[in-house]
Amino acid sequence: MLAAKIKKIGDTEIIIKAGKEHRFVVVFRGKGLEGPLTDATDREGFPIPTVHPRDEKNAGQKKLAGVIADFYKAALRSSRRKNRRTVFSCAASRISRTFRCLRSVTN
Repeated sequence: MLAAKIKKIGDTEIIIKAGKEHRFVVVFRGKGLEGPLTDATDREGFPIPTVHPRDEKNAGQKKLAGVIADFYKAALRSSRRKNRRTVFSCAASRISRTFRCLRSVTN
């Protein structure tokens, strides 16, 4: 299961929680993470779009975009399915859509 394989990227804690059917939630918890980021809705037959900071000068947005890119790579490497690219691409786009309206959240 992906949640058992990816727990941390750099100094950012990764929490993956299963939802209903194929849905899941990924929480990125760490210092200096900020949004919003660009939308990365995927299209079938094309590579997963890259998430970018909306403000290239914002260090928190740049850090979060980098963590997300590393998460995508780690998730693709850890999947054993033959069709892992298609399956994860769908999931990744759902994750990415949430980042366009992400706000800083503190506990």
